[in-house]
Amino acid sequence: MLSFRDLSGELLLPKIICEFDKCGYKVDYQIVDASNYGVVQKRERLILVGYRKDLVPDNSFFDCLVEYGEVAPTIKELFEDLPNIKPGGCSSKYRCDVSSEFVAKYLRKKDDILTQHVARSHNENDLKIYKLVLKTKKKGKNLRYIDIPKELQTHSNTTSFLDRYKALDYNSVSHTVVAHIAKDGHYYIHPDLRQNRSITVREAARIQGFPDNFYFEHSRTAAFKQIGNAVPPILSKKIARAVIDFLGER
Repeated sequence: MLSFRDLSGELLLPKIICEFDKCGYKVDYQIVDASNYGVVQKRERLILVGYRKDLVPDNSFFDCLVEYGEVAPTIKELFEDLPNIKPGGCSSKYRCDVSSEFVAKYLRKKDDILTQHVARSHNENDLKIYKLVLKTKKKGKNLRYIDIPKELQTHSNTTSFLDRYKALDYNSVSHTVVAHIAKDGHYYIHPDLRQNRSITVREAARIQGFPDNFYFEHSRTAAFKQIGNAVPPILSKKIARAVIDFLGER
């Protein structure tokens, strides 16, 4: 959005802001990283906020939003109470009681039932690649496609999309969850080598900040698309509270 140019080759965002200005609104914008607000995912998105010029606020909206900053937990804390499953496996029982303050606060209630914790099946070739990718990740590196043994490479394109396989890190937050996860799980390999699979709908939902009692309708593909396209609910709520704080002073 910041760099997009229209058919005339001019930046589009300033034009959008200009149109709002003509309508009597001032627009502020900033790139917001969801991981700075408690979401277990590095997710940078451009947030635009418009308000009537006659309000003349003392602080910016983003000054109000920063008050809701929160350190995100790690993937390990996020997944701790979820049962271990193998590729193609599933489970409807939690592994243990809630042990993470974050999970108890945002994601799971005592009477919740575990749903949609079903792992994709993977072929043997992908499973071998997953192991290599995860072992490399544990050394602090990402394995590029051209560094995968030739006998495991199935794509002829070896000049672009070299990061098509990527593992999560137990000791950090996730990289951005996008709707492409609906097509395959190669970019979201579970950090536990013993499970050796891509993440489930429930795990992806937790990374995005959806509570466990939120059930995604239709197919697994549809569920992954809904998750990848969503604004993290935890961040959404904090944005809403910041709007209330910002306008409440007027």
